[in-house]
Amino acid sequence: NKFNLIFCRDVCIYLYTEQKYKFLKKVRSELEDNGIFVLIDYCVGNIINNDFTNYYMNRKWNIISVPFYKKLLNDTGFTLIDDGDLTNNYIDYFKILNKDIPDNIIDNLNKKLLFLKNRNFEWHYFVLKKDN
Repeated sequence: NKFNLIFCRDVCIYLYTEQKYKFLKKVRSELEDNGIFVLIDYCVGNIINNDFTNYYMNRKWNIISVPFYKKLLNDTGFTLIDDGDLTNNYIDYFKILNKDIPDNIIDNLNKKLLFLKNRNFEWHYFVLKKDN
């Protein structure tokens, strides 16, 4: 059985480019014709510096830029329907929850939010379609 909709959030950051390609081809093969794939992932932002590079490398993230993601998605046979930057939504969400987050987590979260605010990376969504 094939799927009409597949949703993936923050999974591909742990895959190298070749693994991303294979994963996306597999996802496409599991969709029905005209099926929808929603992908949300961190992407490299406009400003790269050593602090940020160390941050994401220490977490074993393999993030790529939005234009490179779009090319990869196209190369794996998807049609892009919509995409956008969710960074401000992410930041606003944690402003509300900040008081409820345990102290042992808050320092790392604040560092992550600072990198997002500084546009070192962004949280991006892609809505894709598998054409016949």
